[in-house]
Amino acid sequence: MIDPYFYRNHLARRYYLDHANLKHKDFAAWDHKIQVIYGLVALATAVSALLFFGALGGRFPSVYARIFETLFLSSLVAIAVFVFVVARGRRRFRELWDQRNGFSAYKQPDA
Repeated sequence: MIDPYFYRNHLARRYYLDHANLKHKDFAAWDHKIQVIYGLVALATAVSALLFFGALGGRFPSVYARIFETLFLSSLVAIAVFVFVVARGRRRFRELWDQRNGFSAYKQPDA
């Protein structure tokens, strides 16, 4: 059975990546780097969550519970900081593009 939502989503992602790579090479390189870092942060969060909740469940000695708790909470803070950095970076690229091209699809024209 073919899921049309999967193919629509896949084609939209492919179109976005092709457009970014052809028209906005600097942004595409930055975005790829950010996606790799985001994957590592997500993986670290998942591992630290498993360790922390495993320590709470008695699978590890209680001595490690504080260490795993600190790792888990710091990974949550890293996600929050990372979301802020990504939003700021995208806004910076958009403003730079606006300065070079003099047009923004996100701003209303002056009347």
